[in-house]
Amino acid sequence: MKTQINPNRKLFFKNFVKLLAMLLVIISIAISIVYTQSINALEEEIETMTQNTATEFAHRAEDVLAQCNRLSTCLAVDSRVQLFFRNAYPEMIVDHYYTELKEKLHAYTYGITYIDSVVLYSTQHDRIFTDTSTRGYATSDLKDDTDLRWDFNWVYDIGPVEKTETYFLPRTHTYGWPYYLSVIKHYHRATDDGAVAININLDQFYDTLVANRVNTANFYILDRDGNVILRENKSEMYADRADFDDLAPYQPDRTFCTVRTDGDTPFAYAQVRSDSYDFTYVITAPIHDYTTRLLEVRQRCIRICVVVLLLAFVIACGYSMMSVRPLRKIQQLLENPNNWVKSGDRHADEIRDIADRIISCLQMNDRLRAELDTRLNLLNRVQVKALQAQINPHFLFNTLNLISLSVESDTGSEHPAAVMIGELADLLRYSLSKSDRTTIREEIEYVGKYLAILQLRFDNFRPQIDIRPELMDYTILKLSLQPLIENAVQHGISACLTERDGWLLVSGREMDYTYSDGTAMRSVCIEVRDNGVGISPEKLAELRAAMQAHNDVASEHIGLPNVAQRYYLMFHNLQVLTIDSTPGEGTCVRLIFPEIPFSS
Repeated sequence: MKTQINPNRKLFFKNFVKLLAMLLVIISIAISIVYTQSINALEEEIETMTQNTATEFAHRAEDVLAQCNRLSTCLAVDSRVQLFFRNAYPEMIVDHYYTELKEKLHAYTYGITYIDSVVLYSTQHDRIFTDTSTRGYATSDLKDDTDLRWDFNWVYDIGPVEKTETYFLPRTHTYGWPYYLSVIKHYHRATDDGAVAININLDQFYDTLVANRVNTANFYILDRDGNVILRENKSEMYADRADFDDLAPYQPDRTFCTVRTDGDTPFAYAQVRSDSYDFTYVITAPIHDYTTRLLEVRQRCIRICVVVLLLAFVIACGYSMMSVRPLRKIQQLLENPNNWVKSGDRHADEIRDIADRIISCLQMNDRLRAELDTRLNLLNRVQVKALQAQINPHFLFNTLNLISLSVESDTGSEHPAAVMIGELADLLRYSLSKSDRTTIREEIEYVGKYLAILQLRFDNFRPQIDIRPELMDYTILKLSLQPLIENAVQHGISACLTERDGWLLVSGREMDYTYSDGTAMRSVCIEVRDNGVGISPEKLAELRAAMQAHNDVASEHIGLPNVAQRYYLMFHNLQVLTIDSTPGEGTCVRLIFPEIPFSS
């Protein structure tokens, strides 16, 4: 025997799984957000510290370069130096000239450890003097051990200058070491032309920049081509950036900071682009504590996740039990309402009220089911009668066709009787079509056939149709104008044809109309106007009341109330059917409905 699952237990597990899944999704999103924010905060902290260090490093380097630039400018405009630029033998003019010039160079550079040497070069006389010289020499007289590892001809390649221009040239000493960053000041004024070169020892320069810093950071200076010209323990003048893995994030002409964790050892990278000089300052720092702190964040998130999961399990279980308990009591009450004992549960009154409502709904459902069965039986009988009623119009249509053929054979197709039978058959075929809607064009076409039959019946009947061409493709209810015309002829015009000609005008136009519910829209207005005997005020009021009774159609008035009922069912309040009449003068029926393009 197959064991059935308790519905309450099934509902309990269903609610439990749903609530637990929802809580798990919420917890996962929350933990993910917390973890991501923690990692981002950690990386931002490291980036900020590294960027600050890089900025400090850049400021120190810029200060050194600016100091050397100022120093070279002061030397270039010094009167003793300018005398060296101007004269080939200044010692002939000033006693002890070279001794005083040497002392002046020493005075300018005293205490600056990173300045290796100072060189003065007279472009005009092709002579050189250094802070270690005892006199000025012509370049052709210099020995091999003198530092000439910079090109004196550069001044002819840079074009004309005004007063002073400063250039920074990384280069090597005569014998390849030490490595220099020469600050070369070109001075030009009138006939004076020369250059001051301050040679910065790159090793001493590096020690000055990293002084008083105890860390494992690597400091680099790169030139405009991306070559490394300054780093710790230099062994070559220019080092290829590709040889240093920690310089992989380098990007020219940018200042930024990033944390790289894609390798075995994570590190922070920061670079500062100089606004004054053609250099980029870079700092890379291994972040050994990053992995440790990252692991702490992960462990913290895991602990929080476990605790929250346990809490979510308890909440889901408790909520599911609470949701099932009232249902279980309602089932007990419905199964045995007479023996149900009210407990001290605070939900007892609500449970009783819910059960009473359920019982009431069940009883109402039984009554509605019985009423529905009765109406279904009635509907079946109505459908049978409707099917039977369909036989009569089809039989009449087929019979009219036989009569039309017989009349045409006896009298010819032009005989009025044959014409009337043919028009009547067309009208009957039109009424038997399935669709309840048609175009105004087709409706007017069959209205014309009906008016043609009436003209054959009444000699002095003068109908006229005036419908604007732009209305012809809008939607109208089929056979809704024929009852209006039939009423006008039967109850108005036919009674006065013995005395005068009768006329009937069917007209249509566009208009802007505001309906009873306040809706304003473009609408179609069709009027059927006649010059018949009119309608008395009492009968007009009765007819208007029948047209307004949309729930039923009065048995005494069929035509106009039927049309009003059909338009109300299709358009509700967005339609108007009115009738106005004056006894002895005629009647006007006006039909207004929205412009709706016809679609089959």
